[in-house]
Amino acid sequence: MLTEAEMVVGVVAYLDPAMLDADPMVLAPASPTDGRRPFVCVGRAGKLSAWMALTSQAGPSRSHLPIPSAVRRRGRGVWCTGPSFANKVFATYIGPHASVLAAAAYEDDFAAEDRPGIDPAWVERELIPRSRERQSLNFSRWHKGCGAKQAPAMALPEAKVGKPLLTREQAAALQPPPTPPTPPVKEKAEVTPTAENWAEFIDAAPGGKGPGRR
Repeated sequence: MLTEAEMVVGVVAYLDPAMLDADPMVLAPASPTDGRRPFVCVGRAGKLSAWMALTSQAGPSRSHLPIPSAVRRRGRGVWCTGPSFANKVFATYIGPHASVLAAAAYEDDFAAEDRPGIDPAWVERELIPRSRERQSLNFSRWHKGCGAKQAPAMALPEAKVGKPLLTREQAAALQPPPTPPTPPVKEKAEVTPTAENWAEFIDAAPGGKGPGRR
């Protein structure tokens, strides 16, 4: 079964698109995909990943892109020998890893060394640019849509941010100066009156005077 560690650009997993379409935390393409089928990972950002559907039959549209057998990696059966094409509209599903793993729960039990895939260099050269042209590979769209439904602490997992408004030095200059520590107050030691110091106790009392004073 698919693991989070395997979810990198070029890896292929068999997903149930019906589960992805029904998941409110998944940004789905406008046209849903039918039936369980192979998907290729075309992007990853933190705890999010993007997946493009593949098909074994080319439709009438010329936008289907054949995947040469020379760029396919590992796998078995039809994946290695049969025809394979990228989604005709180069649309992607974008969602949290947990949603993708749930949609892959019923796929074949691939060992790590047997997991099918596509040469990442070919994916980045042929599939990713087409997805970006159609705005289907855009993680910021997920943050504005599905991500807004999550708790604030989870809304932007490892999202890229722009240039900060202030430099580190400017931000430090705006911080208030640290408050100096308050020195401890020394308590006056208690003195027991004796025959030698009794006059000091009388002088210290309100209105008191020591012996010999007027």
